[in-house]
Amino acid sequence: MYSEPLIEEAKIPEKEIGALDLLFNQVGDVCKKILLGFYYENKSMKMLLKEFDFKNEQVLRNRKNLCMKKLKDLISSNQALLKSLKTSYVYE
Repeated sequence: MYSEPLIEEAKIPEKEIGALDLLFNQVGDVCKKILLGFYYENKSMKMLLKEFDFKNEQVLRNRKNLCMKKLKDLISSNQALLKSLKTSYVYE
């Protein structure tokens, strides 16, 4: 059965990490904190809601999705980085 590899399993070359970091910083502080909190720190929406001034969990969830879309669009618009990531991703 096929399953998506975990992000921790991905081996990303140093030059791509720098480029990804620059793009990640372009999504804005709130988006960066939401995405880091949810995906990297494994915080629940309820935990994140306490940290941010959103009306409710659904509004926060919508914002997280918009932030992720913005990050994906930034990565997609950088064709050199995208090509490099596609050819250099190695999973253990």
